[in-house]
Amino acid sequence: LNGGNSIHQRLTEERNFIVKVITFFDGVVGTESLNRSISLVERSLSRIILLHCEGRYADMALSLGYQMGLMGKGYVWIVTDDVTGNPHVLKKNAQKYIGLLGIRFAVDKQSVEFQEFRSEFSILPGTHLNPALTMTHDAIQLTGNALAESRTLIESKAKCEYDEWEPWKEGTAFYEALTKQSFKGASGTWVFNDTGLVAEAKYEIVNFRADGFEVPKFHEIGRWTSRARMDVNNARNVEYLGAPLHRPLGLANSLNGRHLKLGMTANPPFAIRKTKCKIANCWEGICPDIVHSLSERLNFSYNFVQPLDGEFGWYDEEKEQWSGLIGDMLSGKTDMISMDLSIGAQRKKYIDFTVAFMDSGISLAVKGEYGKNSFYFFLSPFSNQVWAMIVTGVLVMGICLNLLSKLSPFGSYGSKAHARQVC
Repeated sequence: LNGGNSIHQRLTEERNFIVKVITFFDGVVGTESLNRSISLVERSLSRIILLHCEGRYADMALSLGYQMGLMGKGYVWIVTDDVTGNPHVLKKNAQKYIGLLGIRFAVDKQSVEFQEFRSEFSILPGTHLNPALTMTHDAIQLTGNALAESRTLIESKAKCEYDEWEPWKEGTAFYEALTKQSFKGASGTWVFNDTGLVAEAKYEIVNFRADGFEVPKFHEIGRWTSRARMDVNNARNVEYLGAPLHRPLGLANSLNGRHLKLGMTANPPFAIRKTKCKIANCWEGICPDIVHSLSERLNFSYNFVQPLDGEFGWYDEEKEQWSGLIGDMLSGKTDMISMDLSIGAQRKKYIDFTVAFMDSGISLAVKGEYGKNSFYFFLSPFSNQVWAMIVTGVLVMGICLNLLSKLSPFGSYGSKAHARQVC
């Protein structure tokens, strides 16, 4: 749960991604929980799907997604390290999963430490060496070194009851000793920064495909590090789901065969509910006609859902939730709103709008004056008072300029009088 919330926060805040749906399933209890989760993904119309689960449940989730048509052309599935590090879990339906993308821990398999670890590990029968096990091996050694240096670990009895929980007094000293470790193991070099995270995390970006006649497996196509970020150096050889050479857009660009739940409420002439109607969609008007025309062109089915309060939707500051059509869509009761919904700044923070199909501005109609023919029509732009002020201003300005010309030594009259006085 914490991992899912962290991914959601980083995608939305740091990368400006729009996360359509986050769902959790319990693979232990059977397929009911998984069916519900995959159905939510299908209804969200998302094309980029991140699957984070244990490797043993990956085939079950991917197989169900394949049956629902979510692994064809235009879809992108990204799996995490417990799947990419254990590709044998996909062996049963490997051909269906060609085109998967994923990440896994980057391990230097040419290092002396890794070669020694592999030679020791290969002695154990029925085991599969993957990056996660390699890092687990190093983590145990790293923890042992920190415990040996801190020398603060004392024997204590574990208490599982929450009300009897007590903080580990020696934990601070152990944490400091752990973060100061610099260790080179089978998975690479471990160095921590001031916040306790690995100073330079490294991941391989991989693509599940079959080169030639080999069995499908994950091939490295690039790397991601906390310093250099992502570097895809083999993008030309990437194969995608459903269409090996067709790079998907990651957008839902087809409604073919889909069923949509559309929000609608009475607002003549845009939407009128028929009386004494016995069919499923008892609506007529501009908006139902537009939906019907689009459904014939784009080949999708639909049904209208009316909110219980019959409102378009307003935001309740106290409850911090929307009502009406907007509330139904945000809660998942409807897929979209097919009404003449006005665009507002508050609404745009929570929902997206299509291109407007109608502009309606606020206007006032007043009675106009009849035109009259007059010789003095050029005086009509201003009132009599304004014209009087203009004429008065011109006269006053002329008198002032004449006086300045006579009194100033720089004027035409004043310069002559000044010259006679000087001579």
